[in-house]
Amino acid sequence: MGTFSGVTAPTSRSSLVGAALGLVLLGLLVAFAVALPESAHSTKSEAAPDPDAAISLPDTLPGGWTAVDVAGPKGADAAQTKEFTDNQTKALRYVTDVLEKVYAVPTTFRVYATSDLSEYITLTAWGAPGGAFGPNGLNDPELSGLARAPVELVRIRDTVCTVNWQPVPVGQAIDPAAKPTGVECQLSEDGRTFQIGTGPMAPEESVKLLEAAAGAAT
Repeated sequence: MGTFSGVTAPTSRSSLVGAALGLVLLGLLVAFAVALPESAHSTKSEAAPDPDAAISLPDTLPGGWTAVDVAGPKGADAAQTKEFTDNQTKALRYVTDVLEKVYAVPTTFRVYATSDLSEYITLTAWGAPGGAFGPNGLNDPELSGLARAPVELVRIRDTVCTVNWQPVPVGQAIDPAAKPTGVECQLSEDGRTFQIGTGPMAPEESVKLLEAAAGAAT
């Protein structure tokens, strides 16, 4: 859901991604607070999550995205690659453990990056139907003196997304080629829920990646 700085050493990149995952976790816990109300807040008696029932997300996604726990930085040797992927696996396990404790359902969390690790996206899968999903609030752009709402809630096919835009003052033209500053989308199907977080990416592209991940998940 962002862009890394130009660090070149594999070890430094490894630390940077690990730190980024910690920040992503904080955002997830806030953004997903209303995502699975039946799973997280139900008063019904529920069995503990079965770790064997966790959803398996694909290692790669269309467009050159690869999970950070299976591929190291470009040019890294075998030892550096192992160090990198081991660190990412530990970081992802921490996030997964926290989310499973919060929602009490089997959870899978993965981060995907471009080959140069300059951009990344997050994917989360829960073994439970999704509930309400949306931003903390929506602002009327007219009342805010803006040409477009800074946060939009949109539906693309079966997926709902919150789309964040750079504010554009009234009277200023909106660049049709401009990309959002961030997108969060949720898709719920067959009793499972998939969510994606991306950076500057068109909502349609984010949804296509989410659909691809859901279709390849086992």
